[in-house]
Order: sequence, then structure tokens, then C-alpha cells
Amino acid sequence: MKEKFIYTQFHSGGAYEYPEWTGPSDLGGVFSHYDWRPWPVDVWVLAESADEADMLAQKHAGVYLNGMAKGMDCECCGDRWSPS
Repeated sequence: MKEKFIYTQFHSGGAYEYPEWTGPSDLGGVFSHYDWRPWPVDVWVLAESADEADMLAQKHAGVYLNGMAKGMDCECCGDRWSPS
């Protein structure tokens, strides 16, 4: 049975990225998590496991995890993406 996984974006570097879901529409998408944010910035994925969800989110929405460790995000701002 598939579960819903949500990837929340941190306002890293004073800006959001605006992901687009390029995969099958029944497996994922983007949404605005907060009422005050009129644009989609977070990602949801339906998957059998967290590993599968991570793979789909990275492949189809540009999500990346552990950005500080990979040198993609700075220590002062923290990791941009995190699963919830």
C-alpha cells in the first residue's frame, strides 16, 4: 500500500525554489503548504517506502536531501529540502 510522503522546503538563502512535478500525476505533485504562500513550493509523493519516495521526488521534482553535506546549501541557512 502506498503512503503519502511530503518534502518541505526551507526558505534557504532568502528564496524558495518553485519545483514542477514531471512524473505521473497519480504519484506526486507540488502544493502550497501555507495559506499565505500563493505558489507551490513543497512536494508530495505516493510511494511504497521512504526510499522510493526519495527517488521519485529527486527524479521528478528536483528535490535533494542533505544539501549542506553535499555543499549545495550553506550552514547559515541549512538544508533546503527535508522529508516530513
